[in-house]
Amino acid sequence: MMLAGLAILVLDDDADALELFAGTLRRMGADVRAASTAEGALATARTWRPDAVLCDLHLPSVDGYAFLAQLRAIEGRRFVPVIAVSASHPGVERDKALAAGFADYLAKPARVSDVVAALTRAIAGSSEPQLAATSAQST
Repeated sequence: MMLAGLAILVLDDDADALELFAGTLRRMGADVRAASTAEGALATARTWRPDAVLCDLHLPSVDGYAFLAQLRAIEGRRFVPVIAVSASHPGVERDKALAAGFADYLAKPARVSDVVAALTRAIAGSSEPQLAATSAQST
């Protein structure tokens, strides 16, 4: 399975999109936690460390941009790659999301192959200093 062993947090307030993303990633072997609010996703991230997050940008109460900032403030979560997903104004939203620090941007509806590719790129490109130091010590 392509995503076997990876921990992925999916955040989307649309129940259908949430189930589609979470279910698909689970079938591909990922350990998936799902949340429909930023508050719920942040609570999960405080006790469980995802390898990556798939995050809808337009959420009730706390949007994806505020979620990203709050996730970065959680100890040990600063370098977790977060991929933005949105259905609104892809041209403008993509630039804004990347400038805000998202690892990638996907327009809805997103193809499964695009989601997997974005997750793979983001996880491969994440550079958590602690992991790099551990790898250097073991060689």
